[in-house]
Amino acid sequence: MSEREKLMRELQRQGFAMFDAHLFLDSHPASRQVLAFYRKRQAMYDQLAAEYGMKFGPLTAGMQTNENAWDWVDGPWPWEYVE
Repeated sequence: MSEREKLMRELQRQGFAMFDAHLFLDSHPASRQVLAFYRKRQAMYDQLAAEYGMKFGPLTAGMQTNENAWDWVDGPWPWEYVE
């Protein structure tokens, strides 16, 4: 598995954990423990997304930072399989 694939899988894991905690917090908003868990996963996700962006290009169109060109369309897309 390439470094790109490993990083994407870890992003997916952190994103899933955040979403799961989000759903729990919707019905248990006073849970400080789960809120702390959510914030920790969110910080990890943000860190991984920034790392992915630096190494492989923007993860989302909103992360596109090139002021001179719209490089979001330069391939491969984050979800495309690349050998």
